[in-house]
Amino acid sequence: MNALILSKNSDVKHIFEQAFLAEKLRCVIRQTAGDAIEELVKRETDLCVIDWGLIENLNANLVEILLNTTRTMASYLIATLPNEGSLPSALDFGADDFLIHPVCLEECAGRIRIAMNRIKGQRLPPANDQQASDSVYQRVLDAMQEGLIVIDAKGTVTLANEAALKTIGMDEKDILGVHYSRIPIKMLAEEGDVITKENNPLRQSLLKGEMIRDLNLKIHPSIGLPLWISINSSPLYREGGNAPFALVITFTDITDRKERERKIERQFKRMERTCALLNDHKTQLKMTNARLEELVDTDGLTGVKNYRAFRERLTHEYDRAMRYGGGLSLVMIDVDRFKRYNDTFGHPEGDEVLKRVASMLQNSLRSTDMVARYGGEEFVILLPNTDRIGAVTMAERFRKELQNAEWEHSPITASFGVSTLTPATPEKEIIVDEADKALYFAKQSGRNCVKHYWDMTEENPIAMWDSYSYGE
Repeated sequence: MNALILSKNSDVKHIFEQAFLAEKLRCVIRQTAGDAIEELVKRETDLCVIDWGLIENLNANLVEILLNTTRTMASYLIATLPNEGSLPSALDFGADDFLIHPVCLEECAGRIRIAMNRIKGQRLPPANDQQASDSVYQRVLDAMQEGLIVIDAKGTVTLANEAALKTIGMDEKDILGVHYSRIPIKMLAEEGDVITKENNPLRQSLLKGEMIRDLNLKIHPSIGLPLWISINSSPLYREGGNAPFALVITFTDITDRKERERKIERQFKRMERTCALLNDHKTQLKMTNARLEELVDTDGLTGVKNYRAFRERLTHEYDRAMRYGGGLSLVMIDVDRFKRYNDTFGHPEGDEVLKRVASMLQNSLRSTDMVARYGGEEFVILLPNTDRIGAVTMAERFRKELQNAEWEHSPITASFGVSTLTPATPEKEIIVDEADKALYFAKQSGRNCVKHYWDMTEENPIAMWDSYSYGE
């Protein structure tokens, strides 16, 4: 009866050697999975002992090969575990029995005797029957769903299972004994670059002993449609060797997965385009809403603010001035004899006059001021932080600008009524009423002039404003 020990742990190797000698069993010790697989294939093995600490560090593809080979070529498998946490994975691997470190000689010998009793009658073909052994090994490889190819140190393909041949669409006679770079298959990297002899990743894996993990390539077989594969490679070393003597290459057809990924990518791109369109619509909607809000507050003929916007701004400026001071003046403007102008030259010409008056007013004001169409041929101007003198000065300047401007049909003038807020002004309507009265006074005074409300009274509200304390 023969036994194989796969372990790098000196304690495990020593104890099992003693136990096998005690039971008069021949045992072989191997320290790498590649050497263990080679030993299992070429020699009849009844009992296999695998140190699980070594398995946990192996490439998944190499573990699968070792599993298939061990379960086919050996009758019984004992796993030595570093702790109980490794038990589920060891049982999944197919272990028939297990021991947990530290392993003692007595327990080891007892487990070996149990294994020997169960092995009886379960031998594989004799070791000298090489043809039968090779047949079993080939069945192990062909049972794998993954494609498997083995190349030697020179790059020559020495083995290929059925899954590999089916995937690449070739016969065994077309690939065995051929250098891997001469296999007539076009390969592309995920980025679209052509895989050549110089940049072939298998070259680096073989020459430098580097592993390949989940490398996706697009291949064009000699027969059939292009497909995507995921490649893994594991270099195999002989005991004490510095360079790999072979390279185990496994690959899986992932064409369906790639197609799903492409569909998902296309869906994401459609979603991105939809989101971009929605964002554009959202931006346009914001602009439209802003425009609508502007239209709600804008006079349709002249383009300045309308009566509604004026009332809102008046409330704000009145509250601000009464709380913090700084003054507030209001100017009402009425185009002189505008009805006569309309009757003489027509309403379209009258509209042109109102538009030009509004434009001239807008261009003459500060950014903090506000001009609005009050109704008909009347305009109103709000002047924050402006006292009586400043308001009258502005009104007089604009009166002269209108008077001196060149007009197509006849000269245009306007009358101005000015009012200024005082601490005694009980509400905002008062300042509007005072400006309206001042405007009426200007018209009664011959038009084309500026009148302040205080010009109509003997009181002196300037003194009241100057003595007002905002802190009280």
